[in-house]
Amino acid sequence: MIPTMEYLSSTIVIVNRDDREIVATLRALESQDLSSVDRVLVVDASHGRLDDIRLQFPQVTWINYLGDPAMRTIAHQRNVGWKESNTDLIIYLDAHCIPVEGWFATLTQPLRDHSYDVVTGPVRMSDSTAHWSYGTSEREERKDFITANVAIRRSVLAELGGFNEEIGFAEDTDMSWRVRDHGTAILCEPAAAITHEMGGYVENLSRSHRYGRGRTRLYRYHHLPLRRFIADEKDGVVYAIAVASFWFPPSWLLPLAMWWRARKLDGWRTVTYQFAYGAGILREALWRRA
Repeated sequence: MIPTMEYLSSTIVIVNRDDREIVATLRALESQDLSSVDRVLVVDASHGRLDDIRLQFPQVTWINYLGDPAMRTIAHQRNVGWKESNTDLIIYLDAHCIPVEGWFATLTQPLRDHSYDVVTGPVRMSDSTAHWSYGTSEREERKDFITANVAIRRSVLAELGGFNEEIGFAEDTDMSWRVRDHGTAILCEPAAAITHEMGGYVENLSRSHRYGRGRTRLYRYHHLPLRRFIADEKDGVVYAIAVASFWFPPSWLLPLAMWWRARKLDGWRTVTYQFAYGAGILREALWRRA
């Protein structure tokens, strides 16, 4: 374990492959109100391919992650990060995200004054056609959080055994559900927003498919009834039905209705993201993981 007893907080950034966008994220963190007891930690799975970036940020602590790059290792990397940090406050920020001015102080203050143990903030999408976002303009308690933007007390992670490394997808939602069931409140602080760089069209299409699979797998993993899934995932169920409708020509009016609804959001792109999400639901529902 890294000797960090002099530190209070660790902002942990996960690099899963060759995320060169981390440069912008680390630059943005330099402008935050980090003191001498607040550190930045990168769990780096690039296997040396980002060494030139390491040289640009000598003040950052880099942890070499040697897991299998062909596997989804995000949950394990998050666990390595908080266990190695040895600090009371753990902050997760994705490598593709840019926080607003004052983000760090706003996000961590409720933990520093011990009014909350988990604080999250809005996630704004850089791609306006992306069909999801997180957070509102109101300061409120939420039922979930996204690990792209969350501060959580180390003791909470330790009591819950860290992130679920078996589920494969949606480990952040899984953790937030366990936090909620543990009786720990989750505060959403609207002034602690970040912008998530979404990448290109193909990347967003793949992401939408993963999200559909992840949500479906999550409900199955927690043995929740189908009626709960339908109630919580109304839009996703519609997207899945729309995908299935391609095999039933009389039902093609549903995809057309989806396009009409999304026409002001670059309709065809938005609808293809929705179809990818629905396909992910069907993929996970019909073919169980081995």
